[in-house]
Amino acid sequence: MNDRSHIKSPSTLTQELKDAKTGAQALNVLRNCYVAHDQMVGEAINHFGIRLACHAGCDLCCFFRVGAKTHEILLIAETVKSKFQATAQAELRSRLGDNARIVQSMTKNEQCATNIRCPLLIDHQCAVYSIRPLGCRRHHAQDFEACKFSYENPQDMQHPGSRHAKLLLAIEYIDDSIGYIFAQCDFDQTDYELNMGLLEALSTGKSLRRWWDRKKAFIQAEQK
Repeated sequence: MNDRSHIKSPSTLTQELKDAKTGAQALNVLRNCYVAHDQMVGEAINHFGIRLACHAGCDLCCFFRVGAKTHEILLIAETVKSKFQATAQAELRSRLGDNARIVQSMTKNEQCATNIRCPLLIDHQCAVYSIRPLGCRRHHAQDFEACKFSYENPQDMQHPGSRHAKLLLAIEYIDDSIGYIFAQCDFDQTDYELNMGLLEALSTGKSLRRWWDRKKAFIQAEQK
């Protein structure tokens, strides 16, 4: 039987967010949301008896466009600032700048049809895996060849991939629940392109304050 004793309910997480006194405390609620997310997705995978082709070192989905909410981007940014060495931060900003220059002239559909290496992908592993955005957490493949096809043919938007339909519905429900927690507290719900949003978050000290003040945190990164 799964131990849910350490998993916080949506109502508890909502109250914690309402009680937060600083932006940092609010972002810590998101960490707890991710713990609950992983637990529930794991339970769904076991319930449906799904055998995944995903494994450590496989990074094909790390070249797809990622849209993320402000709180997701800010949690990554604050973690980078506190955990990454100065050299690693500088290298990350350089990669983000290169990617941002590519995507800023693209529409959302054009971004989806173009493979762009995630700047947080290092040696075939995500440098912030435990706090990766929900957009990244939706990738659960049953067939490696289907992933490979999508990677090699990013312009083919009609390819069904190999995600389990019922699992995808479960994940969408969980994702919506997390989004609702932050929406109830009037935080920015804009969808930002990850490269542009993270670059802006790391380049200015104002983003976290703007978000905490219930304003749009990013000025340059809003999606087309």
